[in-house]
Parts: sequence; structure tokens; C-alpha cells
Amino acid sequence: MKSFVPETTRQTADSDTGQSLIGEYMLQALNDSELRYSITGWEKPADFDFDLLARDLIDNRTNAILLHLPLVPLPGMGMPEDLVVTALSARNLPVQGLFIPVELYDQNQDLRIKKGSQITVVSEIYGLQLRHLNPDIQFIVTDNPVSEGEKNAVFFSAGEGRFSAPEAEGYVFVPVNLREVMPPAGTGYLAFVTLRENFGIRRTINHLHHSEEVPVSNAERKLALLYGQEPVCVHVSKDRSGYFHINVAAVQDGILRKTFFSTSLATQIASMTYERLQKI
Repeated sequence: MKSFVPETTRQTADSDTGQSLIGEYMLQALNDSELRYSITGWEKPADFDFDLLARDLIDNRTNAILLHLPLVPLPGMGMPEDLVVTALSARNLPVQGLFIPVELYDQNQDLRIKKGSQITVVSEIYGLQLRHLNPDIQFIVTDNPVSEGEKNAVFFSAGEGRFSAPEAEGYVFVPVNLREVMPPAGTGYLAFVTLRENFGIRRTINHLHHSEEVPVSNAERKLALLYGQEPVCVHVSKDRSGYFHINVAAVQDGILRKTFFSTSLATQIASMTYERLQKI
């Protein structure tokens, strides 16, 4: 069913769809710089291998990689020491939500889905968050929710990147707020990854860097680092008064733990969040 298929991965920056993904100013800057770069964009290709992209950088076949920040490994968890995130884009949060077959749609129920319905997800932590909102639903974890979507509702997380709006009849799209079902750390940022010691390339790219985004992206990724291999989803936002608002969900021993709080202490967000979750 084509309506569930995510948009195809963009490998170049000069296509119309590529422009919409990375923004005109980034596209122009990349073309003007004459960098040799790889663009993965928002989506995770089926054959995605960060190690291969990293090897291209280390062997000087490319100067930079541009990809969705959740696809960049955390320090000490797959990120080569020779590489660094040199620049972040402004945050551009993808839409997320449920594609619900019309026969399962019920506007009087939470998530607008009938009691007892099944939702396919790509990760247990999404399913547990959805069931927290509506205890009457079931979920199935699968690497290919598209095929299951013929008979079930399908949840697309913002963390999975962008997807095509449904064109086929017979389905209803229900948006799900990022503060209700949190995505992976770093969702909504495009990251430029370069060699740590390639200072010339880093200076070339640095003017694209949105330093105001660093406290938020760092807080989210530091929390993910504290959890290591355990699933955690988090959304941090900053208001005009300088306060950070943290929504987080983690799974420990098969149990979903969620919390929300606000603070003005940017450097302590990760540790404060971790401590709060341990007490739940």
C-alpha cells in the first residue's frame, strides 16, 4: 500500500526533493563550498551503515556527511573518535502520527482508534507510549510496518524521518504530539559530520551551525548516553524565558517510565532527568 511508504532517501542535494529536505541556504552553501559530501537526509535507508560513511570520511573520499542526528552514533557507542558533529541545522520537527484504516477509526476514543485495535510500530518504546495513552489498544513490533499496515493501524515516529502523506482512500491520518509520544534524542536536527582534525572543512561548514540549538541537542543525547542500550525517547524544548521543558519516556525491565519537568539549568538536564526516572 503506497500510502504507507516513506519518501525515498535523497542521495544528492540538487534535486527538488533534496532542496526541500535540507533548505535552500544549506543547499547553496554546500554547492558554493565545493565540498565532497554525502547526504542521507531525514530517513534511514534500508542499507544504512554509518561505519561505511565514516570510512569515506576517514579515507578522504568525502569531506562531510549530512544526516538526521538520531542516525549519528553516540560517543563511545559507535562514533569513531576521529569524527565530530561540526554543525547542526535549526530544528525542523517532522510530523508524526497514526495511519488508521477507516474501519478502525473512532473519534470518541483516545488516539481516535477503536478498542482492541492493533498498531504496528518499529520499536517497543513507541508501542508502550501509545498504550499509555490508550490502554485498550495492542501493538506489534516489526521492521516492516508497511506490510502489517494492510490490516492494522501504523505509527510513524518523527524519529524515523519524513514520510509521504497517504494518497489511497480508506485511511485516516491522526497526528500524535511529540510531547505525548516522544521520539529518539536529536530528532529534527540535521547534522554535519566531519573529521575532527580537518579544521579547514570545519571552518567552511561552521557558518551553517545553529549554536543556539546545542543545549537542547546535547541534553537529549547525553540522556541517551546515560541509558546506553536501554530504550529512551526524549523531547526537550526551550521557551523565550530561557526555561527548558523536558518530556521523556524510558523502558526499564519492560516497564515504561515517563516524566515531565522544567528547569533553567541546561547542563544538568540529562542528570536530573535520569534521576527522576529512577525514582518512578
